[in-house]
Amino acid sequence: MEIEHDEQRGRFFIEKDGHLSILHYRMEDEGLIHFTSTFVPPALRGRGYGAFLVKAGLDLAMERNYRVRSSCWFVDEVLERSPEYAELLKRR
Repeated sequence: MEIEHDEQRGRFFIEKDGHLSILHYRMEDEGLIHFTSTFVPPALRGRGYGAFLVKAGLDLAMERNYRVRSSCWFVDEVLERSPEYAELLKRR
């Protein structure tokens, strides 16, 4: 599965079978990434696409040493259930 990152539009996305799954974000301050929403179309739900997108975004935050803010319940859930992102929880 290929996850694409469109930094200009502030999104990670997966295009599959004519459908687009998206994780939206915006940079608020230098070093602060705000994940605003995750959307997976009904036809693609249950395949883990949302989690793949969120993990790609969180991996970017880890790599670039960003602090993380989220207004998306799904991002919060992945962040809190994934021990590999415990460091990001400390940066909030």
